[in-house]
Amino acid sequence: MIPSHHYYFCRAQVKFENLAQGDEVTGAKGTNSVFVMSHQDIKTIPSNGVVTYARIVVNFCPHKKDPNRVRITAGGNLIDYPGELKTRTNGRSDHFINTME
Repeated sequence: MIPSHHYYFCRAQVKFENLAQGDEVTGAKGTNSVFVMSHQDIKTIPSNGVVTYARIVVNFCPHKKDPNRVRITAGGNLIDYPGELKTRTNGRSDHFINTME
């Protein structure tokens, strides 16, 4: 049986809560990896600042314990990290934000 869009929406919500500051209602523990910005915060982004996007990807992996997978990727083509990279990306255009399941 294929889960409904509501199932995937809830799974993506928990993933985002894990990346952000968590949620007391769902019990998700946050990692402070991302922060939600208000419209006022967005207006104060410096002109040389780079804004990227997140993409929610869902797929079905029948060999996994929970086969209905949700992940969030960040727009790698817009990420400019000035330091030394420890993990090479092999030219991929996506960078994965890994969260524990």
